[in-house]
Amino acid sequence: MSTMFTAATLAIRKVALPSLLINVLSLAVPLTVLQIYDRIIPNQSYGTATLLLFGATVAVLLDSFLRYVRSWLLAASSSQIEQQRYEQIITTLSSAPSRQITKLRVGGVQSGLDAVAKVKDIYSGSLMSGLIDFPFALLFLFLIYYVGGELVFVPIAVWVVTALVVWFSSAKATERTEQSAKLESNRIGFLLGMTRHLLGIKRQAGEYKTYTAFKKLNQQHRLNLADEEAKQSFAQECIYLASLGTSVAIVIIGSLYVLDGDLTTGGLAACSILAGRAVAPLSAIVSLRLRYGSMQSSLHAVNQLLELTPEKQPDINQLTPLTSFELIDVEFERFGNTYQVNGSLATQSLNLITAVPNESACHFLTILSGLAPTTSGDIKVNGITVDHNQLRALGSYTASKATILQGSILDNLCGFQPSIAQNALTFAKKLGLYQVLTQLPDGLETKIGDMQAIPLSQSSVRMITLCHALALDNDLLVIDKPELDLDIDSWPKLAEVLINQTCNGKTVVIVSHNPVFVDLCTHQLTIEKAEEHKEHAHD
Repeated sequence: MSTMFTAATLAIRKVALPSLLINVLSLAVPLTVLQIYDRIIPNQSYGTATLLLFGATVAVLLDSFLRYVRSWLLAASSSQIEQQRYEQIITTLSSAPSRQITKLRVGGVQSGLDAVAKVKDIYSGSLMSGLIDFPFALLFLFLIYYVGGELVFVPIAVWVVTALVVWFSSAKATERTEQSAKLESNRIGFLLGMTRHLLGIKRQAGEYKTYTAFKKLNQQHRLNLADEEAKQSFAQECIYLASLGTSVAIVIIGSLYVLDGDLTTGGLAACSILAGRAVAPLSAIVSLRLRYGSMQSSLHAVNQLLELTPEKQPDINQLTPLTSFELIDVEFERFGNTYQVNGSLATQSLNLITAVPNESACHFLTILSGLAPTTSGDIKVNGITVDHNQLRALGSYTASKATILQGSILDNLCGFQPSIAQNALTFAKKLGLYQVLTQLPDGLETKIGDMQAIPLSQSSVRMITLCHALALDNDLLVIDKPELDLDIDSWPKLAEVLINQTCNGKTVVIVSHNPVFVDLCTHQLTIEKAEEHKEHAHD
């Protein structure tokens, strides 16, 4: 919240001078009207009228130019703030522990990223301009009092009543906004999860169950959103009527003062213009309450990402080269079950992880890669107890589900690290991927990730992620189901590459049921449920 306040303060400082000039120049029109009605028309001073009209025209033109400058400065400042927030969020996400990101879930992360644009609108929109002009609204009200006396209580009374109506009507809308933010986060998470597992849903004929679940979630979101918009629309109409009613009430009541001789015609016209000039800042202040809920939700979503604790790059000099890897009473939980493993990995060899069910073995690979936490136990590398951050820096992990990032094929091959591009291309040639990629119209520079249809098979996408993992200079290589999505001809090629990696000093850990890869493993580590492990130890 403090960073947002600081950014708003900087934005106000940038436009302070243009705002001062805008509001000073805006006094030219009501003062000109006052002079024309009260002095020039009765005395028929055409020369003075010409000078006043010329001066008022210049003031209006300067006012328009300064408003354009202020809008440009606010837009530039908001764009800069947006860029800074995205940089901070991406940096924080890339260095934050996975357990913290997991707590936010997919919907929370996506909502936080979307909220950055909403926060930007706060700084660049009419709300910020109105807030900057609010002190001058008090000046305009004082001038109305100076010219029209008690007539100043008309706009004050109108806007006090409007503020009270908006305050009470928007109180419920604020609650609805908070609920909508939570439902939207769940809805986004559901959609993203569905797109990732769409093939699995179709294989299991789960389309109807998925549709029913989304329909229920979407209905709650839409009903809540409709109620929120109805209350906000009512408040907006009140603000609009107050803006219109201020000028009308000033004219009607002011005309009575004119008939009584307490106010001149020019004074009434000037008061009407000044009241209209004060409408925009007063509307912004009243709208602030109306938008308070959405502002709070957006700021909260952004702050959730900014408050993630970044981790420093650990020192792994003592952990390389990898000579020993021990697992001492390591326990972890998965779907309500507790699993335990004792043993060690054979360094510079190919290790097979087995478990019943097999999914727990796949999850254990994320622990070895530092992407998931353990509940107890110690992991020792070269005799030194390590944490998940050190494990993440020590090894490279390839999940069973291949992912592609926005960029070129070469960017994805080297993981946006040009220093390892040559190694990645070497492995692409060994796996037979290079021939496939060079047949594309743009070759390795083909842009992927932002296309509706990727011009690559799932096998090629999987190979790209494997080439990136193989090209990294890490002593530990962890692969979940290496045979998955690959064609049969690619299995022996990948198996040969993995054997060569162990000969070059790498420790390879896999989960697989494919005989091509299982037969290559020289060491096997079995994961058991904690209860079964205790029974075996007792026997």
